[in-house]
Amino acid sequence: MGKKKKIKITRFRNPSGNLVFKVSGSLDGKQIRRNFKSRPEAVAERDKLEIELLNGTTRGRHMWVKITPEQYDDAWTALSLLKNADRKNSLTQSVEFFLQHHIEPEKDILLSDAVDRYVAVRIEDFDSGAISVRQLKSIRSELKRLSHDFGERQVSEIQSIELENFVSKGKVSLKTRNNRRGYLQTFFIHCREKGYVAINPVEKIKRYKVKHLRGSATTVTAKQAAELMEFLETYQGRKFKNGKYAGEPGCLVPFFALCLFAGIRPDWKNGEISKIRPKDIKMSTNTIHVEPEVSKTNEKRSLTIQPNLKAWLKRYPLKDFPIIPFPNVERSLIKLRKQFKLPHDVLRHTYISMLVGKSRSVGDAALQAGNSEDIVRKHYLNLKSETEASKFWKISPRKPLHPKL
Repeated sequence: MGKKKKIKITRFRNPSGNLVFKVSGSLDGKQIRRNFKSRPEAVAERDKLEIELLNGTTRGRHMWVKITPEQYDDAWTALSLLKNADRKNSLTQSVEFFLQHHIEPEKDILLSDAVDRYVAVRIEDFDSGAISVRQLKSIRSELKRLSHDFGERQVSEIQSIELENFVSKGKVSLKTRNNRRGYLQTFFIHCREKGYVAINPVEKIKRYKVKHLRGSATTVTAKQAAELMEFLETYQGRKFKNGKYAGEPGCLVPFFALCLFAGIRPDWKNGEISKIRPKDIKMSTNTIHVEPEVSKTNEKRSLTIQPNLKAWLKRYPLKDFPIIPFPNVERSLIKLRKQFKLPHDVLRHTYISMLVGKSRSVGDAALQAGNSEDIVRKHYLNLKSETEASKFWKISPRKPLHPKL
């Protein structure tokens, strides 16, 4: 059974024969009895008396207000936010400040839709060569996380404090946090240009100063390089279940020789080594032309073909030994890197350090590698002695000339 009400309405006829509605009950120890001609009048009186009763028995205060339950909840949430922020402003003061300073966005759009449109723009940038595949992949990954957390909300609703928590989520370094902030910054700049937001909320997120502790580049020794190339002369790629191999002996020699002895960037998916073509390698002039559309920096550079590299390319000519020799070469390359403990750019780092060790010229090494002199001086100078470099530049094929030649 429900709880018995303390204020009730009863219907009866008075001595004159008229039908009336009596409101009766107890309030502050006093008995209440009031008659009304209609039930609505009686109900209104009962509700008022119940409010008075509640005000006298609870810590809060109850009153009639002309707002919807949703508006009441919104006001209560706003007051809670002010209290949690330890602000002394009243709700009225806060609303007045908001009305004076808030600028409405020109367009309303869900964050998930804004992300899709922004990524489409960045794909166009990639197609035109303005950004690399690695940059595009990072942009997509970071904005996918953003869309997961805020996708069903309007872009203009996202607050700085929420984005600050987002970039700091997890046990991340300050560098990672700064990187996340950078991706959000460019995204919200785009949103502001499109009228999705009036103010960029990322501007208020602090960017930390991070000391770059990067030191000397990781390289291999001349002995390790010689052992790698000797192994590659017999390596045929992965072996299939039928006993056959993916390639013939030496199939990956050109790939590694160009990375190790010419400093070609080794990303086999979208990097320089995947884009360079036999026509770019001029054996007659001992020159390799890395065109802007091939170069990571979008700048043309020319490399001198060192005598030992020329010997490798003669022994394993590109018309018979393609740089990317067979499909799914990735599996073989990953296996080789693991076997010989080769970090991503170690072949290129070795080339630059050995070039500096040989010529002692920072300027020449920077020109051929496509780096600045400052980078070469900081990370490659004095890594290799002239003796070590001399051994490196003498690494040549051990097998006799290819029988097809």
